[in-house]
Amino acid sequence: MHCGIWKTSVEVLHHMVGFKDPNLVAIKDFYEPGTRVNYLAMFVADRSVAVRICFYKTMGDMLKRLPDKIDHEARLFPYMISGLFDNSELVQTTCFEIIEELGLAYEEEYEEKLREHK
Repeated sequence: MHCGIWKTSVEVLHHMVGFKDPNLVAIKDFYEPGTRVNYLAMFVADRSVAVRICFYKTMGDMLKRLPDKIDHEARLFPYMISGLFDNSELVQTTCFEIIEELGLAYEEEYEEKLREHK
């Protein structure tokens, strides 16, 4: 997912989630309406449990290791939360464990700020 400079990574992620800025409307859209596909949502709805587990593990890895992860959390974390409500208990458990790992990593990274809060 990391594609070099920050701007390129954001463009790739916007394409994957089908993001379209509501304040920017291309002139082409007035004449030829375009559709955007949310590819990540397609993985959430996949019929295979193994595919969904792999997807959630990949999302967790991205949320943990991307250099500009703070910028992507708002778009990626809703997918992790949706895994908690999956039909498969295995997927639910996997997502819960990944979210726990992300929380521990956050606590380690921002230990001083959290200590001040507490």
